[in-house]
Amino acid sequence: MRDPVALAEVVGELRRAKALGAVHDGTVSLLARGRLDGISRRTADAIAKALEKTGASAELLEKFRRSLRSEQEKLAELAAAEWARERATRFFMRGEREYEVGPDGRMALRPVEQGEYLLLPPGESLATWAPRARAAGQLPELSVHAHTFGGVAMVAPVVHRRVKRFDELWAELLRGPCASILKDFERALEQSGHTLARTMIARYRLVEPLLEAPESAFTERPWQELSTSEMRAYLRAGVEREMILLSRPDDAAQMQRVIDAGGVAGLAKKSARARRT
Repeated sequence: MRDPVALAEVVGELRRAKALGAVHDGTVSLLARGRLDGISRRTADAIAKALEKTGASAELLEKFRRSLRSEQEKLAELAAAEWARERATRFFMRGEREYEVGPDGRMALRPVEQGEYLLLPPGESLATWAPRARAAGQLPELSVHAHTFGGVAMVAPVVHRRVKRFDELWAELLRGPCASILKDFERALEQSGHTLARTMIARYRLVEPLLEAPESAFTERPWQELSTSEMRAYLRAGVEREMILLSRPDDAAQMQRVIDAGGVAGLAKKSARARRT
């Protein structure tokens, strides 16, 4: 967590030494309010140099650097969690409209599921949240089902069809000839060091296209149609894709890499130079 006292000391030291001219006015304003989330590593280095010129104590410099690191870690954590929640919501809220072949042999649209889908608050369990939600009138007196997506649960009076299809597909794959691919993928995800939310996204993205046939009136191929060789090829390609995206440091360190490079363009140049050496 940031240290507001240290930040106030930084501003006070810069003012005392009349060194504020070395730091942008907007940055000084952020510091004065105890905010560091808008400050890049380059700007932080400029502040540290300005402090050094004022003869600031090593203790104050260390307080400032420690506050910056912790604030950036907090920003990375919040940004990654928000992205995961949005991705989870998109996954769960899709697939309410499905098609099926009716008794008359025609393709027909199934009725839209009834019931509101609510995002379970982060850190809450269904057991603790549901009674309070019912008492507040936020949840009907119906049997409630929940499905967890990386710590984010969607709660509804009925089980979402897409969730059912995912559970059925994953269970079938673990029983079938492609089980070793999924088990190796699971081990790799556990060893990756990434958060549960991020690894759950990798699992869902691996098989999500296979869930879309009923939503497209079966213009997309259903997974049941794929041969074993096709399914193996599909899963291996997906696993390779997801592991490429996960071959990075943790969230805070990855964000810091982009900041230190001066943005994505700088990171691309740095990566290109590394590949040439």
